[in-house]
This record gives sequence, structure tokens and C-alpha cells, in this order.
Amino acid sequence: MMLIEINEKVSNLEKQIETLNTQMMEICDNRDMKTSVMPKEYYELLKERQYLESELRPLWQEQSRIRREIQKHNSYIQKKPFVNSYGEATKREITNSTYQRAQKRIEKTLLAYVGL
Repeated sequence: MMLIEINEKVSNLEKQIETLNTQMMEICDNRDMKTSVMPKEYYELLKERQYLESELRPLWQEQSRIRREIQKHNSYIQKKPFVNSYGEATKREITNSTYQRAQKRIEKTLLAYVGL
């Protein structure tokens, strides 16, 4: 499927889910507060919403897969080689060992702080 088709399907399903959510909120607001049980219509709408969400999840995954492929393709096209001070283009990583050691030390400190 094309990204445009998937976007249309996703937007339609999201609109349907939003209308179900508003209906569920209205039922919840208008129910009898003396009982803790929700009306039967609420659970029917909930089941329908869950069904729509189960249809929506694979579409989201397909949508993100297609976007990743597009971005991956565009990143190869737009990537420019590094040009040093002599005007020479190179593909190698430009760094030094001191910078790399400092980055590893900072990463370890942050991971220890976070608790990993």
C-alpha cells in the first residue's frame, strides 16, 4: 500500500475512534451515579472501539515502516562527505581518542545516575 492510502485509512479510523470516545464520555456523564456499573451501551461502544484499535495498530506499523524506508532513502541522497581544511573530501570519522574517552565517561556517569 502507498503511504497516502494508509494515511487516509488511519485518519478515518482515528475519527471513528474519536466519535466513539465522545459517545462513551456522554454515556459516562449521564449515567446514574448511585451504581458503579456502567450501562450496557458503554461496553458495546468499548468493544467496538477496541476492534477499531486492533485494526489501527498494523496500519500504524506499516505507516512507520514506509516512513523509515523513505527517510533511509533520503538520508543516503542528502549525505555529504566531510571536507577538511585542505579541501579534501573524506568518508572517515573525524574524531580523536580524548573526545571518545570523555564521551564514554559521560555515558557511564549518566547510565549510573539513571540506574542502568
